[in-house]
Amino acid sequence: MGATGEPSGYYPMDSNELARRHFLRAYDAVHLASALTVHSVLASLEGYALVFVSADQRLLQCAQQEGLSVENPLNYS
Repeated sequence: MGATGEPSGYYPMDSNELARRHFLRAYDAVHLASALTVHSVLASLEGYALVFVSADQRLLQCAQQEGLSVENPLNYS
């Protein structure tokens, strides 16, 4: 663990970069960056997987482009 409590060698995804790359609103970029950050931590653990959940189809497409598994809760209503 680093001084901030983060795992060593761990760098959170930059939401500014995601906003520019995908033309996202700030809060969507933070949502996606948070998911990518958690995904990078879980990738090193056996038996854990992250599924990005959103009802925003465009945000789901961006998440898929970034390599996340996605689900739209509206598909189950």
